[in-house]
Amino acid sequence: MRVSLCLAAIALASCGDPESSPGGHGPNPSHAADTAPPSAVATELLTLQEARCVACHELGGDADRALQPAPLASLAALARRVDLAAGTPSLAAHFAGESSADVLAWLASLREDGPLTAAPILGGVIERGAGLVRELGCAACHAPSELDLSAHTDHAHVVASLLHPERRHPGLAHVPLTADEAAAVAAWLLRGQKQEGGRSPGFAWRCFETDKGYGEWPELSEWTPAAEGVTDRIGKHVATRGTNYALEFTATLEVPTAGEWTFAINSDDGGWIWVDGRPVASNPGMHPATRKQGTVTLDAGPHQLRVGFTQGGGGHVLDVSWQGPGVAEQPIPASAVWTSSMQLVPPAGPRPAPAADAVERGREAARASRCDRCHAVADPAFHELPAPAAAAPWRELDGTCTVAGVPAIAAGVEVPEQVDAATALHASLVADGCLACHRRDGMGGLSAAVSAQLVEVEDLGEEGMVPPDLTQVGRRLRPEWLERVVRDGHKSRDYVRMRMPAFGADKAARYARWFAEVDAAGVVDEEPPFSAEAAELGRKLAGTGGRNCISCHRMAGRDSLGPQGMDLAAQHERLRPGWFREWLLHPTTLRPETRMPSLWLRGDARDREEGDAIRSWLSLGEAAPLPMGVTADGSAMVLDPVDRPILHGAFLKDVSARTLMVGTPERTHYAFDLVDPRLVWIWRGQFVDATGTWVGRAGKLITPLGGDSQVVQDFTVEGRRRIVGQRRTDDGYPVLRVAVGDARYEDEVRPRLAAGGSELVRTLRCTEGSVVLQFPQSESYRATVGGEPAGRHQLAAGQQLEVVYQW
Repeated sequence: MRVSLCLAAIALASCGDPESSPGGHGPNPSHAADTAPPSAVATELLTLQEARCVACHELGGDADRALQPAPLASLAALARRVDLAAGTPSLAAHFAGESSADVLAWLASLREDGPLTAAPILGGVIERGAGLVRELGCAACHAPSELDLSAHTDHAHVVASLLHPERRHPGLAHVPLTADEAAAVAAWLLRGQKQEGGRSPGFAWRCFETDKGYGEWPELSEWTPAAEGVTDRIGKHVATRGTNYALEFTATLEVPTAGEWTFAINSDDGGWIWVDGRPVASNPGMHPATRKQGTVTLDAGPHQLRVGFTQGGGGHVLDVSWQGPGVAEQPIPASAVWTSSMQLVPPAGPRPAPAADAVERGREAARASRCDRCHAVADPAFHELPAPAAAAPWRELDGTCTVAGVPAIAAGVEVPEQVDAATALHASLVADGCLACHRRDGMGGLSAAVSAQLVEVEDLGEEGMVPPDLTQVGRRLRPEWLERVVRDGHKSRDYVRMRMPAFGADKAARYARWFAEVDAAGVVDEEPPFSAEAAELGRKLAGTGGRNCISCHRMAGRDSLGPQGMDLAAQHERLRPGWFREWLLHPTTLRPETRMPSLWLRGDARDREEGDAIRSWLSLGEAAPLPMGVTADGSAMVLDPVDRPILHGAFLKDVSARTLMVGTPERTHYAFDLVDPRLVWIWRGQFVDATGTWVGRAGKLITPLGGDSQVVQDFTVEGRRRIVGQRRTDDGYPVLRVAVGDARYEDEVRPRLAAGGSELVRTLRCTEGSVVLQFPQSESYRATVGGEPAGRHQLAAGQQLEVVYQW
């Protein structure tokens, strides 16, 4: 019996799943070469793995390591399902034989979860759980019997298992769920326990008194409400005090007509609206009354509505409205929602305790049957029993296997001394359940029934909903990216609702190595030569007026103009260079059903040059300048330079109340302290969120938004520096005029694109007198002059010094 908690897996590949040809230039549009299916010997070896023969019988060579079966649930976890009165023979019969009843008694003695308890649930939570189970594709790995736990356990234990599956099922991977999602999925898995009280119109509400104001929605699972009840409207009137509190409203919303519904929240301070667990309108932060809205397509009928509100100090406003087919904008009325007292009530009464003698006989039978070779056994008495004799090595067996529940297998299967990478890779894909969701070489993939339940978030067709085909994925993706995906469960396609479990570092390293060896032997990852001119051409091509990539793809977190396709900013890090070029030039040849259009039709050197230019632009990473047409950040307070630099005066954390932050279109930014004029910060990526400067009381500490930031220890001079003026260049960059004693100098900084990122070029011009600059050394960035580390430099009037900052 195979028990799996790997609910679903998510994209390892990019948009498009073409085949690839040998060599260093990626896929060949004229040849689609599938990897050969497993050989006859490999198929026999995989049968030994799936039947778990390798758990007891040593195969020899490196087959024991390469053909490890998937871990199974601990016996303590399975014990909760044992019902001695009803009889549950399937848990023991496959190996216990005539001792099945005794092994069941022993399993019953391992139940360690304590008494089952009833749990109150919110209206609509079971429906939301059903939606999550469908969109996550849970049925790809779980049989129907595994998706109904009503007869075995309670809500608290199921939530704990979903949030921390490794505690009950060591070694198994599971898709990540938030606490709120786990509660909803658990409620659906226990839907047979639902007991409902009377319904009443209105919103259930809870008020939490806090020690401060919260700009983000806080995690309330560990908090105790100061008050709660049911109200006929959403508003601040239910709050128990005027400052430092959070309100949560929940209800089942009856949508009268299918279609697009718009929800709006006007709040001071933070406000949020979720429908069926998904954010529809978000208004975070500590701010005056501000309105945000969002639109969602809903079927007619019940949906889970949740509204959150946080208040710090000062004014407080909370208004929520909706509008949709046949309904003009208005506050959501109590007549459109209902709440009720609902509980999940587990099976009542204790189950009969097993007989002590049967428990002892079952423990001995389980020890003799080597149950611990497949299951974790948390029973000290089990391990104190004499260990059974080691099972015979596979090579010494003859005849066929006749163990109950295991298919007959020829014991004479020849096991090679070495297992090739293709067989080891396929064995792991089977053992880890990857082929329950992904296809590779024509095998595996979601069933039609599961695929039909998936949710389409963006208009991208099937590739926007299902996990990608893994055929030749090692030729498409960099090994480092593959390793990250498998290790961390990382996903780059936000529009796909299914999720990737995290399998850990060891398994990730093996998968990355196998995919590269099997799919990409001989591939040379040769990047096109970099130049600033090529990068600028790539930026123009990606924007409106060029090839319009931004019409369908996000860029550095900014929304596209149409469907929100995969973020372009990640593609250089993800994709091998040869495949990247061929995918741009031949998408519909490589994958006929893709939504990616063919934009380069000449097939000449100019086409290849333009493809390489886009690659060069994306190689800049966080420093890649934004293309024309990219939408602004969703927050009006986030400053986003596109065509010219932006200068922002602020109170920068750990600096002073007078700092000048300079954001550049090259997404390579810097900041000056104007009190003691010096360079203090350098960073790439996003510029700055000005909320701390412009909202509420001025002078709040802010920090750079970009993640690639460094604090600069600037040069020292003899004497005190002071600002004596400032001018602007024609293209908008500031030039500081600084005095030191009788000397004067100008300080100008500009970004410069460079291979692998960007750098800042600082020009210091002495205009009067003479000044000596002493640069310290830093381990976090390099400051160079003429390619050598900056040190002691003296400037006289008319002289200048160029310092390059790299990090």
